[in-house]
Amino acid sequence: EFQWFRNGVAIDEAGPFMGTQSSVLTIDGASVEEADVYTVVVTNDAGLVESREAFVAVRKPCEVDFDGDGSLSLFDFLAFSNAFDAGCD
Repeated sequence: EFQWFRNGVAIDEAGPFMGTQSSVLTIDGASVEEADVYTVVVTNDAGLVESREAFVAVRKPCEVDFDGDGSLSLFDFLAFSNAFDAGCD
């Protein structure tokens, strides 16, 4: 049996979380709100084992149409490239 935990608290099968009691946890449409520390505990007749902590980070997406004119141009590309290099913050 599998049970996924977020920051030490068992995750319910709700919202963006799917597979909370399986070998693969899916975070559908992950956003910065789901960034946290995740672990999984696996149990069977022999006992249990807990995984190492996995630190999940979700970055804000970069907007592409930087000048807001509704079309992409070289100016948008250059601004996007500069923002991407800086981490899109």
